[in-house]
Amino acid sequence: MAGTPIPVWWQDIHRSCDNALKHYESLLDILEKTLSANINTNLECWTALQEEAYSASEQISRSFHLVNSRRRDAASMGYVPPEDNDLHQRSFKASERSKKLNMKLRVKMKLIETDLSVRQPRRPVMNLYRSHTPSYIDVRV
Repeated sequence: MAGTPIPVWWQDIHRSCDNALKHYESLLDILEKTLSANINTNLECWTALQEEAYSASEQISRSFHLVNSRRRDAASMGYVPPEDNDLHQRSFKASERSKKLNMKLRVKMKLIETDLSVRQPRRPVMNLYRSHTPSYIDVRV
């Protein structure tokens, strides 16, 4: 079956994996720019990035599970879909890049945690002239 054209359903699966990987790579670009810019981003920005990263990783997982399932179905019918080495290389590079960015993010979070733990709250300043209690004790009876 080496001379047969690639079926349309396999092209759709390949397109799904490619789109999921492109989305994940673009998210890694955004995260890398945010981390390297040293911008004091607010919590909402980090929360949005975290939710988008979660959805991108879920999309990749679904796509690759679909590929594995369809590959088993095709193998049971006697058809061997072609391997896409480019997709494998891109996913490996994205995984390695994700690990590096994760380490940078952990270091940055550790620095923030250390900075917050070192800080101590200021004691409130007591103004004796505005206080309702006397600033001296009268011992005369």
